[in-house]
Amino acid sequence: LEKLFCRSRNKMFIAVVNGKNALTPIQLRSSFLCNIMGNVLIILLLGAFLHWLALGIGASILFIILVAFLMGGPIYLTYKNYLMVKGDGKKKEDDENNEIIYDVRESYRVNKITPAVVWTIFALEIAILYIWPTIILFVIGNIPIASFFMMTGFISLIRYYFNAPSVLQEVGSISILDEEVTKSLAADTKAEREVIRGDFYEKSRLNMIIGKVSHGNRRNVWMYTFIAVVGIFCSLFLGAYVMGSSEGHGEIEGLLDMNDFVYEPKHKLPYPTCRMGSDVAIPGEEDTALADYAYLSVIAYTDSDATGTNNSTQEQLDVWFGKGFAVDEKGVVEDYRKETKIDSSVQFKLISFPSRTNFTVLAVRGTNNGWDALSDAQLWSAAWLSQALRFILPFGELWNPILENLIYFVSALQSTRLKKVAYYQPLAKFVRHLKEEGSYDGIYSDLRITGHSLGGGLAMIAGAQTGTPAIGLSGPNNMLSRLTFKPRITKEQLDEFTFNIIPDKDPVPRIDDRAELYQRIHCRASDSNFADCHTSTRSLCEILSTCGNNPNGVNKRPLFCFCHDEFGYDKPRQIGDKTYESVCDA
Repeated sequence: LEKLFCRSRNKMFIAVVNGKNALTPIQLRSSFLCNIMGNVLIILLLGAFLHWLALGIGASILFIILVAFLMGGPIYLTYKNYLMVKGDGKKKEDDENNEIIYDVRESYRVNKITPAVVWTIFALEIAILYIWPTIILFVIGNIPIASFFMMTGFISLIRYYFNAPSVLQEVGSISILDEEVTKSLAADTKAEREVIRGDFYEKSRLNMIIGKVSHGNRRNVWMYTFIAVVGIFCSLFLGAYVMGSSEGHGEIEGLLDMNDFVYEPKHKLPYPTCRMGSDVAIPGEEDTALADYAYLSVIAYTDSDATGTNNSTQEQLDVWFGKGFAVDEKGVVEDYRKETKIDSSVQFKLISFPSRTNFTVLAVRGTNNGWDALSDAQLWSAAWLSQALRFILPFGELWNPILENLIYFVSALQSTRLKKVAYYQPLAKFVRHLKEEGSYDGIYSDLRITGHSLGGGLAMIAGAQTGTPAIGLSGPNNMLSRLTFKPRITKEQLDEFTFNIIPDKDPVPRIDDRAELYQRIHCRASDSNFADCHTSTRSLCEILSTCGNNPNGVNKRPLFCFCHDEFGYDKPRQIGDKTYESVCDA
């Protein structure tokens, strides 16, 4: 049944309509219904997927109507084939030969082009697709990529222009097979028929080589994959160019006073890292250490206004820790940027704590615009592609010992200029500057680094390179990519100095293999809305809801209306005069 309508669209064979193997009327109708039901199932599956994504009813209906309209053409062709086979089908079981219908598509040249035009096209293809890109790559100093492109491009050129199947496909015609079939049926002797059929089989074999091997489905799959990857990078670049570099997300709104509302720690098993050791935690604040670092990674996105008179970061530090407990060292960062003339979009904030000499936290901004997304792609594209390959291959885990070397080889093709503008380079340089002996009289030497998303990944790279404790929130990992960074990172450095907070269903911290120290946290977003698990404020609410906001301690932490209103967490317990509704609904 599948050989009629539920077949691959690339197959030329349609059906046997006469002879011993001819389709019966019942088989014909069943096969036609099979095709119709298949298209209906595709539409139903699409509708179910859109419902799973929680897309609006109106948008889902419009999308399904569009898909059904696009499928109307193939369904109409199926109906025409049904009528054609039904009209030609007159089952004659006593016939020696079967009568078969083929669907053959060929391209014919109406006008014959001159040799001069052919050579002109050939010269333009070589110049535009091979010579020009090679020269540009050498000119911009990308020697590894230029050499690799020149070598592989030359091999592809030879294979394309001097490939026998390609030439035969250009000058040959599949229609000659019909003539051989006619000659075979009209031959007088069995020997003649065998010779003609032998020629037919050879030409059929050649057609199979051309259609299925040299120019088969595998080639199309890789071509579409390449086009998709190029399209993604072009979209990222255009998005970065259009959006520019926005400076921040603004203030966190919907604040609940710490003296009126509390979250109690979970009575069952809270996260083991809710409370961190005194060496890592904010001075005197061990009970809220995990929430503190999550909050600092959130406010890394905020900035002062253009005049510099309204320091939004300092205001939010005062709200969270209390007046004067934490200080935004904005001047130190700005002076360093001016002195070193940092040519990078990486943004970070230096926060000091006067209650403990030398203790500071460097909060790194995460992905905030298209340029940041390009940096993500540059640093971790080889890692996640290798992970995808490992997932596809049988017993893919066996390749773990060589994956890091494979990623290093791929990343080595990047030019030196690209590596110099990698976000982690200026960040690590600033960390070394703060920690070096004699710098700022050592008041920033006891340093910790934190960040969300890209900021978390960069924090862990710089932390491992400089021997500084780094806490990432939803950051991409670095175990497979560690050899690609300059200077290289060892497994022992990642295991000792990095810690990653990994929300459930968040795809970003699944990039690359994690180090030994990490904390999984729950995400209440639906499976269809898994991208929302990457939201930093959602993760902060999860930590506060589970670990509590230090309700019995001296230094409580404030809570937020959006934890309940947007993310569905329980309302905090009221301990003051104000009600939740009076504060959050105002």
